[in-house]
Amino acid sequence: MQSQGLSAHQEAISSLIGKKIGWGVTSKRKSVITKDRALLKMFAEAAVRDVPAPHVLNNILRRHFVDLTEKFLVPLNRYFSTLIPVNMSLSGKQQPQLKPFSTDSFMKSLKEHGPQLPFKSAFSTRASATDVTKELYSHFLKCGNFATWLRLRTQEAQRELHKKYVQMLCDSDMREWMRGRHEVELVDLLLKVKHELVIYRYHIKSLDGYARYLTLLTFTISNPLGQRQGSDTADLSSSSTTFLSAAMSASSSTSTLAEDRPTTKQLELLHAQADVIIMGLPKDLRESFSLGNGGNGA
Repeated sequence: MQSQGLSAHQEAISSLIGKKIGWGVTSKRKSVITKDRALLKMFAEAAVRDVPAPHVLNNILRRHFVDLTEKFLVPLNRYFSTLIPVNMSLSGKQQPQLKPFSTDSFMKSLKEHGPQLPFKSAFSTRASATDVTKELYSHFLKCGNFATWLRLRTQEAQRELHKKYVQMLCDSDMREWMRGRHEVELVDLLLKVKHELVIYRYHIKSLDGYARYLTLLTFTISNPLGQRQGSDTADLSSSSTTFLSAAMSASSSTSTLAEDRPTTKQLELLHAQADVIIMGLPKDLRESFSLGNGGNGA
């Protein structure tokens, strides 16, 4: 809703500039962050002196909102870091997983550590005085932007966890760990190592499939008309942009797959670790796994 008149600060800037400013950005929401008066003063003086240049002011304003965004995310990132498991063990039943995000736990963390943004202490509503910090974050946790942020942070964290887990499988002293262990534990760990080898083969096949797909798209884009003539020529030409977008998307997916899969060195170490575990199994199980793997532990 647009205000009926200008605030004292707006009138002051208008008088400095010498003309009435049409303040076009309006909102029904009340401000919950304290004003950066130094920034406002700098913009008011810039309007009078016509320095610095508009593009400089634009960059300053962009930087200001970037800083606000980063400060806003500090409590969320702080709490999210507590969801990431620190310790990993070969004896775990499954790969380490993130703890689920809890709104109540986050709010407790927010209350304990406080925000980074310069929030107003409180503002009055018709019902009661409201904790503006809690109010703002509560609204954010219910919106789509939070869902996107949480999804991307979770994907990134899970990817890093998986990399650390694979490296742990590669670096562990397997013979030392196997001492005194029951064969069930050995088989369980062997299956985990095998699982990583299966993932590697899956990535290789996926990368090969994407490579063939990219080759086809590249040919289509570079020669969209081919040898065809007639009314469908325009359709083929207009679709080249779509093919280009698909190629770029496939290229991005290929890059992600390449980053997620174990390295060649890790692949060698995983094969070696699998062989060590197989040799520590009872004879009947050892022969079973050896036959099932073609005798090479792959």
